[in-house]
Amino acid sequence: MINILNKFKFSLKPGIYSLAYHEICIKRPYHISHMSIFTSMENFRQHMKYISDHFEIIDIKQLREYINGKPINAPKFFITFDDGLKGNYDFAFPLLLEYKIPSIIFIITSLLYDPFPFQWNIALNYIISREGETELKKLLKDKGYKPNSENIRFWAIKNFSITVFNIIKSYFIEKYEKDLHNIFLSSDQIKKMQNSNRIDFGLHTAIHPVMSKLTIDEQYKEVSNSLKTFKNFFQEIPEAYAHPYGHKDYYNNDTKIVLNKILPQPLIFSAYGGFNKNPINIKDIKRICIHDISVKQLIKLLRKSCRHNH
Repeated sequence: MINILNKFKFSLKPGIYSLAYHEICIKRPYHISHMSIFTSMENFRQHMKYISDHFEIIDIKQLREYINGKPINAPKFFITFDDGLKGNYDFAFPLLLEYKIPSIIFIITSLLYDPFPFQWNIALNYIISREGETELKKLLKDKGYKPNSENIRFWAIKNFSITVFNIIKSYFIEKYEKDLHNIFLSSDQIKKMQNSNRIDFGLHTAIHPVMSKLTIDEQYKEVSNSLKTFKNFFQEIPEAYAHPYGHKDYYNNDTKIVLNKILPQPLIFSAYGGFNKNPINIKDIKRICIHDISVKQLIKLLRKSCRHNH
């Protein structure tokens, strides 16, 4: 196995491999039990150990140097997390410090000041995991929607609107308010991570909407509000932004217009796979979503990204 892993070091093409993690945990918790966006602490440790032993892991300052034309002569890695989930602090943060690995967390800014920190898709999954779909479907039908027999998560994404968001938020807070702080990062945890000089923070909108389902005015309000909150909390302008969900179906040309107007400088990250080679497109920095996979499976995924770069 070790020989295979060492050989793999030389089979990756030169480029920036940006990995997108979400929750890190010991066992799959309620809020992601119907989703694949988690990595066990042990697999995460193995990923970080292998990558740090064999490759250079860069920070955002170094990434900008490559964007500005510095040749990429070997594979480089850039570690990211989306959303701002509590396991990033409890389990990922100690390992990042242990292996001296820089990373960036794309934070949903409603987590920063809201007394009810909330990410609607994670909360929706939490509801389904605890009680099934029946009560929530009944509530949506009472409000004039027709989820019928369709999977409620898929229905909610496909039919996303600010009204749907508020229905789910109100239902979740009414029934599970006490569980909120077991899911998301607290302000104190965010500050501790920021002060470590290992963790940067980027923008991930205010409420994690399906941007392509919003009007251009709603998108403008979403990004401008999240930017204002970010600046107030961190006392700085974000260097990077990550699209919610990351796939091309979830943002559109209106999103690009809004980002160019509000955030002309930041690096903009997607999450539909692939790696980055010169010249790097700062408006579409590719990321590879990582789930709960072994190092061997990670290697296969990275090789596939080399073969099928978008």
